[in-house]
Amino acid sequence: MENIGNIVAGILMAGAPLLIFEAISRQYKVSAELTRKSIHVLSAVVIAYMTLFLSLNEIAFISVLFFLLLAVTHRYRIWKSIHSIKRDSYGEVMFAVGVILAALLAQEERIFACAVLVMGVSDTVAAVIGQHYTKAHKILGPKTLEGSIGFFLITVFLLGAFGVASIYTAFAIASLVTIAELMSRNGWDNIAVPLLVVLFFNFI
Repeated sequence: MENIGNIVAGILMAGAPLLIFEAISRQYKVSAELTRKSIHVLSAVVIAYMTLFLSLNEIAFISVLFFLLLAVTHRYRIWKSIHSIKRDSYGEVMFAVGVILAALLAQEERIFACAVLVMGVSDTVAAVIGQHYTKAHKILGPKTLEGSIGFFLITVFLLGAFGVASIYTAFAIASLVTIAELMSRNGWDNIAVPLLVVLFFNFI
């Protein structure tokens, strides 16, 4: 970790979505579900972008710092923007763990970036469809058929964009990852999804 300046920039960038939406949450009456999902997707985009100037080991180091921070703040419910939801979820802590595992196991930066974006973007699309499409069909707990289809389609697109040339391979990987997301509870999909994407991507 020789490039200290870039690491500091990475820490600031990674923390920016949380700080911005925490300020919004405290200033305005914004739903915690909305701020939580906004932080989720923006953090994924920022972390994927960080591969342009940080190594995967450096990103893993930054993620360990955030894991420790989020583990403590979750215990004391400090962040209104992510801790004001009624359901019990360790999603923000699991998010950091998922990033750490993906960074340590990915063989290339593009694989890591794809895994993080699937975790952030595909999951958010599924949640938005499931929560706001009034005719959505529940299939497993709060998960919906329409949300899972959205997750699947975005994941297929991301896999193709990051180098999976075969549509059949992309469909197969996306199907397995969608099933894992569907069956996960209390934020565990933030570990299962990026981990599976990385493992499948490494071996194709």
